[in-house]
Amino acid sequence: MQQRPAYRPFSATAQKCAEVGAGVAVGLRHPARGNAQRVVQMRWIVLASVMALAACDPNQMADQAGRRVAATVVLPVVQLDMPTPLAQRATDCIVRNATAAEVQALARDVAVVAGSSTKATIRGIALRPEASACFAANGVPPVRP
Repeated sequence: MQQRPAYRPFSATAQKCAEVGAGVAVGLRHPARGNAQRVVQMRWIVLASVMALAACDPNQMADQAGRRVAATVVLPVVQLDMPTPLAQRATDCIVRNATAAEVQALARDVAVVAGSSTKATIRGIALRPEASACFAANGVPPVRP
């Protein structure tokens, strides 16, 4: 006897999808899926995807998101001193060489005009040797002290 899903599908297409999903979940061969080997391959793909997502470090993902937000704050400030293509490369160097605390401080200024402390933070990061080396590698002129 075939078990019915705990929910009631809205259409025949939804019913078919529920049946296909149930068949794949228990490893049954379904005409829409082809042979059993495809089902096994799909399981491995799903397993590999889940393992790849599980390997992502939440702190690293949060840091990357913070750096993207900080870049939106840094770019307009840097664009005041250089053209956009150079400013984008300089912004990448500045954000890459910022500490986590600096990234958080810069990200707090999103959607507002950068103040003097934000500009000082950006300048301090840009004057570091690592940022200067990044500028040189990307064809950005050095920041004058």
